[in-house]
Amino acid sequence: MSMVDVLLPLVSLGVGFRAHAIGTWLRVVDHPDGTRKTHSAATPLVGGLAVTAPFLMACAYRLWESPDSAVAGALVIAVGGAFLLGFFDDRKPMAVSVRFFAVIALVLVSLGIAPAFMVAHFNFSFLGEAIQLHSFSIIFTVLVVVGMLNAMNMVDGMNGLLCGLCLIWSVFLLFYAPPQIAPVLVLLANCILVTMIFNLRGRLFLGDSGAYALGMAIALLTIYVYNTTSGTLHADVVVVWFIVPVLDCLRLMVTRIGEHRSPWSPDANHLHHRLQRLLPRWAALFQYWALVAVPGAFAIAIPSLAAVIVLTVSGIYLGLLVLTSEWFVGRLRGSAASEPTRAAPLLGPASGSPALLATPLRASPATPSLSSSERRSNPGTADGSILLDRSASESRPPRGRGPLKGRASSVDS
Repeated sequence: MSMVDVLLPLVSLGVGFRAHAIGTWLRVVDHPDGTRKTHSAATPLVGGLAVTAPFLMACAYRLWESPDSAVAGALVIAVGGAFLLGFFDDRKPMAVSVRFFAVIALVLVSLGIAPAFMVAHFNFSFLGEAIQLHSFSIIFTVLVVVGMLNAMNMVDGMNGLLCGLCLIWSVFLLFYAPPQIAPVLVLLANCILVTMIFNLRGRLFLGDSGAYALGMAIALLTIYVYNTTSGTLHADVVVVWFIVPVLDCLRLMVTRIGEHRSPWSPDANHLHHRLQRLLPRWAALFQYWALVAVPGAFAIAIPSLAAVIVLTVSGIYLGLLVLTSEWFVGRLRGSAASEPTRAAPLLGPASGSPALLATPLRASPATPSLSSSERRSNPGTADGSILLDRSASESRPPRGRGPLKGRASSVDS
């Protein structure tokens, strides 16, 4: 790991401390509107810059050291292009179709430069030999990357959530990463950690630029590491890592279509919103992280059980949907409200003897507690996931959205 990699996280630190000034200069500041964007103060959408700038610098440095480094060049184009796409979307809403085809174009260009980013086979732990995709490789790779960006975009609905998940995935990848890419992953993890601290404190939001860039980086790096491990990293282990956000993304899209709504229309039905119906915001945040980190760690430790872990996590996810459903939460609150009232002694106004005031137990409100970034979703429009679902907790400027999403605001799509 070079001195450049050690010093570059200071760029993230500098952006964090000067977030408001930089956001104002770049004209990417999200202002509360008192309705759906209810964060307490104007918040800069520069989290993407804090993570992406040093990451691109590290890739460019490697490209300068080794001009034939196709992997570094492809990462610069794909991640840099995703960042710019989100940045301009932060400043002024872009058409869903423009964002969608721009992402596909970035993926195709990166595959043309570095075929190492192409998913060419499935190597499952429970099969004796790999399943080759042959001519379907390009199409499947595009679907994987676009799908992962979409899922991550929907996750970006609570301060710190997406940063924490990307930090977890970066650490997971380090267990398998070849020497040439490990320093880049360490740098990415350090930059995410610094940015997450400011994001958790509400000093900045990731913005669409951050969600798109992080989604592209994690997706391509995962595919690259998977392709270079000579079968050590199994496909079902990777599925364990990403199963929760992917399942939640698919559920939301299917539910919305079933309700005759756009699959990218905003709502507060994401898993992180539902968890807040029962848990405080911090507890919900750690619960989500744990739901990804714990099974992922077990899959790394015992890869032969990865398929079983996928089924187990899927069952836990479905159980959480039941426990956080409006019906179940309503019954819990109803039973709490029907419990015997507790007596509070008061002095009787005339006799001076203690009187009893019946004080019913009160249930907490059903609405999930939204973080400052969560309250920034677009006003009534198709939010989107990568396409893009703006989670009710994401913080985004008002606009009609579609595929990719970015910051934390308030009512997700």
